[in-house]
Amino acid sequence: KFNSTVELTHCDEKLCRDILHMRKVHNADILFRGNYTVDEFIDVVEGNRKYMRCLYCINKVDTITVGEMDRVARLPDTVVISAHWKLNLDFLLDKMWEYLDVVRL
Repeated sequence: KFNSTVELTHCDEKLCRDILHMRKVHNADILFRGNYTVDEFIDVVEGNRKYMRCLYCINKVDTITVGEMDRVARLPDTVVISAHWKLNLDFLLDKMWEYLDVVRL
C-alpha cells in the first residue's frame, strides 16, 4: 500500500516498490509525510543512517573581494574565515557549539 500526504516530486510508487523489492521487502505500507528524495527513502529502509546538520567553513577569504566574501557569507549554514589573519575564528567556534547543540558546564 502506498500513500502520501504531500505531492511527491523526487520519487513515485513504482520507484519505491522497486527499491523495496531489491531489498527483499515484498509486503509493506508506505506513507510519505514529506517530499523526500530517493536517497532519504533508502536510508529509512536500511535504517542505518543519521542525518546531522552541516556547517560549511570557507577559508582564505582574505584572498577574495569584499563583495564575493559577502555573497558567500550569506549562504545558509556557512561561515567565512581567514586562518592566516585569524579573522572570524571566534564566530566559527560559536557556530560549531550551536550546530553541535552542546552546552558548556
